[in-house]
Amino acid sequence: MVRIVNYSRIVTFSAILFSLQTLVVIVADSLFTSDVDAARNFHGFLIEKICVGIVVFLVFMKLARTQVTQLYFHVLLIIILQELIGIALLRTIGSTDTSSPLWLVDWVVLAISALLGTEVGRRLRVSSHRNTGSRA
Repeated sequence: MVRIVNYSRIVTFSAILFSLQTLVVIVADSLFTSDVDAARNFHGFLIEKICVGIVVFLVFMKLARTQVTQLYFHVLLIIILQELIGIALLRTIGSTDTSSPLWLVDWVVLAISALLGTEVGRRLRVSSHRNTGSRA
């Protein structure tokens, strides 16, 4: 089996994914974080995770509609690269704490959203190729 890896697509999607996730977290934290209201913090946390999940879903759905070969290998490399980008930026600004007490929630949201988005995008690509008579 020939491995065809589109490195520019991996870097592009990693940067897009990282940027959009960061934007969602910044906006959600600024809107919903409160020092006095724990319920508001919890609701903000849920809204943030839902919005991040939607963003991840959409990014990987777009990838799956355009990437034909080695799709899940590309998904894995994109996730790894975007995590490395985040760690590198945290280290650059001097943060020594790169772990979150809720890291498991972040990873579950990322994994489920990436898998669902990839599968939906792949199915949309396959069905559109069937409808036009092209091969997937």
